[in-house]
Amino acid sequence: MKWLMFFLKAMARALSAMVLVLVLGYVLGVGFVSAWRAHQPEVHVVVLPGRTA
Repeated sequence: MKWLMFFLKAMARALSAMVLVLVLGYVLGVGFVSAWRAHQPEVHVVVLPGRTA
């Protein structure tokens, strides 16, 4: 019985850690994509005047 409880606790801990990593990865991925999309127009703005000049 003691081993079962230990196993369940370990499984719960691993599951919570996995969920935490997944959520962190998702948040970081979304933030990176949104930042990349936000920076894209700036790149175009920088490239276009350089080409016209």
